[in-house]
Amino acid sequence: MNTEPSSSRRKATRPQLTLADRQSPEQVADLPPSSSSDEEESNSNTTPDLPDSTMATKPTELKISTPSFFDGNTNDAAQWMYSVIAYIDLNEEVYTNNNKKIIAALSFMNKGTAGSWAEAYYETATTSGWGNLG
Repeated sequence: MNTEPSSSRRKATRPQLTLADRQSPEQVADLPPSSSSDEEESNSNTTPDLPDSTMATKPTELKISTPSFFDGNTNDAAQWMYSVIAYIDLNEEVYTNNNKKIIAALSFMNKGTAGSWAEAYYETATTSGWGNLG
């Protein structure tokens, strides 16, 4: 039985490690395997492998509502045009050149007189080349 007063007992403390105490990867490789309880503890503290940050990722469109379809009604033209411009600007990583922007705008012109105009414009562009339009 321990007869020492409780105030004179020493608390067990962990030694403080300094940078000089840390082991290099070569030293760690030479260490013996740890026990299973150490292994479980170390597994819970590991981070999952992350994909290589140098991998190129394909830009995706933001999840916002798309512009409405334009039928050629002049009363709706300005509002429609602003919605198309905003949509393309928000998705600038997808619509990286004028051809993509034009095709996106044309895709929302598929009804009425606007649909007929867009179809003719697209046919001209595909036969004479996108760079010749103005």
